[in-house]
Amino acid sequence: MIVYFTKADRHGVKIVKHIKEGINPSSAHQLQLTGPHVGQAAKAGLISAIIALAEAIAVGRSFASIKGYHLDGNKEMLAMGCMNIVGSLTSCYVATSSFSRTAVDKLDFLACIGAFLGVMFASVEIGLLAAVTISFAKILVNSLRPGIEVLGRLPRSDIFCNINQYPMAIKTPSILIIGINSSLLCFANANSVRERVMKWVTKEEDDTEEKEKGRNIQHVILDMSNVMNVDTSGILALEEIHKKLLSHGIELAVANPRWQVIHRLKLAKLVDKIGGERIYLTIGEAVDDCLMNSKGAGGSSC
Repeated sequence: MIVYFTKADRHGVKIVKHIKEGINPSSAHQLQLTGPHVGQAAKAGLISAIIALAEAIAVGRSFASIKGYHLDGNKEMLAMGCMNIVGSLTSCYVATSSFSRTAVDKLDFLACIGAFLGVMFASVEIGLLAAVTISFAKILVNSLRPGIEVLGRLPRSDIFCNINQYPMAIKTPSILIIGINSSLLCFANANSVRERVMKWVTKEEDDTEEKEKGRNIQHVILDMSNVMNVDTSGILALEEIHKKLLSHGIELAVANPRWQVIHRLKLAKLVDKIGGERIYLTIGEAVDDCLMNSKGAGGSSC
């Protein structure tokens, strides 16, 4: 439209002009497997194929999650490959999915912009490298600053969820339930988790209204259902959290740890320090036990 209204074709801008009707004629006879540019074409084609496949899988999975069906990546790759091979023999444009039809966050948008600018001002390889670097930075940022959520119980249920996402969730008096929303508790995020957990505890302890009502924090429950594994730094962070809470007269409990996590905690003797009776299968059991204030026995423990 810009070219049409500004009549840019009269000033040296080349346009497609008339497009013939019908199916494109076969261009198989134009296929060249020898020549000085075959290597460069093969390299560009391989990179384009990887980008196209990644884009198609990403977009396909987003629609699959919305519509509730399963996406087979192998069939998707086979279908795209056959489609583009046949299309290339009739001078068709390479077909892939469209990210413009899906929602992306800021870092995804930066990755797209990085790839676009890299290709425009440098080369396809630089654009791909920029996109991969930004995507890796996104993963690193998410791992360095994992989500730490304060959980509350939904009314008339035994379900605990983020009180910011579900305002109807109710906090349990004298108990602070904190969920660690990270698959790894490791050297990259251990200090951040420790500082943010203690920040929440301090914030709750400084709540003068709660203190006046005699509902100051007596128990902290860590929901570790999302934590798949923990390393030495993560174990040290948990141990430091436990020591600091004890110094404030607060008891620590752990709910729903994975078997890899509980195994490492046992090897580090941290389960003995926290107390085996303070390790629970569910948040509900931990809350009920803390409310009864029974240190020696309670809900099912791991």
